Amino acid sequence: MPAAPRPGGHPRRRRLVRTACAALSVPLMLVAALTLATPPAAAAPVTVANGTQFTDTTGAGVHAHGGGMIKVGGYYYWFGENRHDDHTFRYVSVYRSTDLRTWELRNHVLRQSSSPELTVANIERPKILYNATTGKYVLWMHWENGVDYGQARVAVATSDTVDGNYTYLGSFRPLGYDSRDTTTAPRT
Repeated sequence: MPAAPRPGGHPRRRRLVRTACAALSVPLMLVAALTLATPPAAAAPVTVANGTQFTDTTGAGVHAHGGGMIKVGGYYYWFGENRHDDHTFRYVSVYRSTDLRTWELRNHVLRQSSSPELTVANIERPKILYNATTGKYVLWMHWENGVDYGQARVAVATSDTVDGNYTYLGSFRPLGYDSRDTTTAPRT
């Protein structure tokens, strides 16, 4: 008799993610302390206006579309898509904030010039993780060839620092399956 699925997801999906990560030697062991740590001391309330364009500390618009966040120390880091006018990939940009309202552009951590595979591409929904085993930050993204949406691949890049330049490791289809709407969640 097959084992019953454990709470938190179907066993096949968990195996799919584990196998896909191993294919690029990037195991996704998340630091549970990021979400299970003792609650932080209460911060002063901040109001964030809904339906307005976020701007950075220079007044320029924040380009972090479809992105993800991670808290490191006292800072929140917001990673997201920064596209050309034709919607193809330009950068994955990262912004930093202490209050989720005031954002400072830190770096374009992944660029078209980071790899030939990124020269003409669509990079969407970049999510950020910390891998405690390797001590590296991991970008997990959806990759397309920049011409159509027939590739449906996952892309991975890593860095030693949260807002440093990321090394592009490549793209793949986990176990040969299409992968478009990627997301990540900490292990519990």
